[in-house]
Amino acid sequence: MTAGISDADLDISVNTIRDRFAGNPDCLPHLTNAFATAHGLDMLEEIRRERRVELCSESLRYDDLIRWKTAEHELPQSILGAKFDAGSYPALTTGKDIILNADGFILVQDGNSRTFDPAKDYLFPLPLREVRLNPQLTQNPGW
Repeated sequence: MTAGISDADLDISVNTIRDRFAGNPDCLPHLTNAFATAHGLDMLEEIRRERRVELCSESLRYDDLIRWKTAEHELPQSILGAKFDAGSYPALTTGKDIILNADGFILVQDGNSRTFDPAKDYLFPLPLREVRLNPQLTQNPGW
């Protein structure tokens, strides 16, 4: 078993999500350990990809990045928008009205302005009121 997950567990998690589109020509095949091995896939990366893509609107992404301890690598990246079609927006000047990355995607927020401090940001600060109420509590590191 790759990544320590059984095919039965995949059936009640990833494959249940994929089954929502059963019959649709874009439906993905069931993810199994044999499928992952046959196609050279890393099961953990496939599960993470599935959560990122299929559950993107469910506000779980930040929690996943914290749980998997990948936030320090994922969060400081640039946020991109759609591929810009200059022909559809002739009045906009790139570099002035709209900023694009090297591949022509709208740069919503540059990665250089996005930071994540792994020594501090994996934990939230404890409310000061709670720290004051209980002298045995100490604030989380960095806060």
